[in-house]
Amino acid sequence: NDGTMKFRGERLRFAHFLQMKDPTDVISVEVIRDGKPLYTKVELSVNQSLVPNHLFSRKYCEKPNYVLFGGCLFTHLTLPLLLEWSPNDWVNMAPRHLTQLVFN
Repeated sequence: NDGTMKFRGERLRFAHFLQMKDPTDVISVEVIRDGKPLYTKVELSVNQSLVPNHLFSRKYCEKPNYVLFGGCLFTHLTLPLLLEWSPNDWVNMAPRHLTQLVFN
């Protein structure tokens, strides 16, 4: 239930297996629900990143979209924001719930 699969004696993230497939592939999946196996087919598609990397795109030159509500500023999560925690080790230094959005 943690998003990993057993492979060659170790646990790997399920996303690793998906990245080895073509975006239009159809894969067979076995899911355990209520202790019983459920078999289904899933068509893969390209996923848009939840956290855009504006450093290497035209978006870096654009003004960010934001909403000011009750004195709080809300904006999109971006890689430059995560780099503020540590340019060299942001994966470990930034809040875990934010870094997970990059890799999902």
